[in-house]
Amino acid sequence: MDLTETFGLLPFTPRDLVERGLSHRQWLAIKKEVVRLRRGVYVTALGTDDRTRYAQRIAAQLITRTDHFAVGMSATCLLGLPNPTFTSWDRLPVTIGGRQTRSARSIRRCLAAPIPTTWGPCTDLVDTAVTVAAELPLPQALIVTDAVARRLAGSTDRFELASQHCRDEVRRRLCLTAEAPALALADPAAESPA
Repeated sequence: MDLTETFGLLPFTPRDLVERGLSHRQWLAIKKEVVRLRRGVYVTALGTDDRTRYAQRIAAQLITRTDHFAVGMSATCLLGLPNPTFTSWDRLPVTIGGRQTRSARSIRRCLAAPIPTTWGPCTDLVDTAVTVAAELPLPQALIVTDAVARRLAGSTDRFELASQHCRDEVRRRLCLTAEAPALALADPAAESPA
């Protein structure tokens, strides 16, 4: 069994291998060739960039928890949003939670179903923007909220993104669940430094 072909860079557990027909003896033979991310979770190889390695760490935490999902900065990574901290993704802690968890600033998580990503479930764009806006200082939070605003606008046309109607609609959607300065100031036409 070619593990790289089967799993790629995604984490797996020994149970996943048994379900695919690998015997315990075969697992012991190939165990030396894989990288251990945490107890009982392995990858065929670590990612070549810091975002991929961080996503692997997130997926390793989520693989054994059935009703948890990535939140905050971890969701920012999985959704492909810019890193507002200007530090390597490798240095950021993994943040996961369940439906009843609260953020560090007591922002209650959205009860909507988490969205699936390649690496595991995470909060949707709006909930991720709300969490980041509540946890980071305004200049850093704007990097993420502006990127979310561009995605919510659903257009790449610079004139449409700069229109007052587009800005108002995106801000309305962002501010439905919470109020934070970074949400109210989100601009889909803004260029972020990230």
